[in-house]
Amino acid sequence: MSDRELEARIALLEYYASLMQSYKVFILTFAVSILTVFEIWFRIPRPEPIWDCLLSLILAGFVGGISVSIGRWFWCGQIVTSAIYAPAPSGPTMGDLDRQIKDYAYSRTTWKGRFTRLGDRPILWVIVWITVVLVFFVIFQGMAPFSHVAHPSGAPD
Repeated sequence: MSDRELEARIALLEYYASLMQSYKVFILTFAVSILTVFEIWFRIPRPEPIWDCLLSLILAGFVGGISVSIGRWFWCGQIVTSAIYAPAPSGPTMGDLDRQIKDYAYSRTTWKGRFTRLGDRPILWVIVWITVVLVFFVIFQGMAPFSHVAHPSGAPD
């Protein structure tokens, strides 16, 4: 392995490891945001039902964000693993090495190889996010009546 190829592999490993770190931060941010919205949902009286719908949509969006971030985090992990074991690139550029590593990851016959191939399609992540948002929106809307707590004074919401 030449020094140039080794430097290219190290650069790609650092790039994808940085992406993985970003996705971990996204997951933590979404989790804190979910807790914040739950606090608002249960503590603040809402005079109109539109607020339940809006808060359900916001929560569902955050859960969808966590789902996509976890999927992308695993996808980056597969690319990092493949960067270690992939054969030498056929071309001299960083793009050639990146393509060679992804091809190596795609060629794996396990579920990880199929996941890696699908994980490289941004439109798929958008579809996953929309699906998760819709499913959790329905779940949170179903929970909405349980979020109305009585005030300590005994007055209704």
